Amino acid sequence: MSDTNEYYYKKDENYKIVGICMEVHRLLEPGLLEIVYKDALEIEFKSHNIPYQREKEFAIEYKGRCFAT
Repeated sequence: MSDTNEYYYKKDENYKIVGICMEVHRLLEPGLLEIVYKDALEIEFKSHNIPYQREKEFAIEYKGRCFAT
């Protein structure tokens, strides 16, 4: 069912980020506050030279109404 020639946008970058997220979750285990995982991910992203923006705001449209998160 899977096409071996299928294209994935930024496949290598996505694979690396998901791997980092899995490592953080494995090492810290579930049950901590969200801020702990955010801090750990920030450390990992910096150590792997992955650009990111923490707590970036963006607009969401729902049924014709816009609101920011």
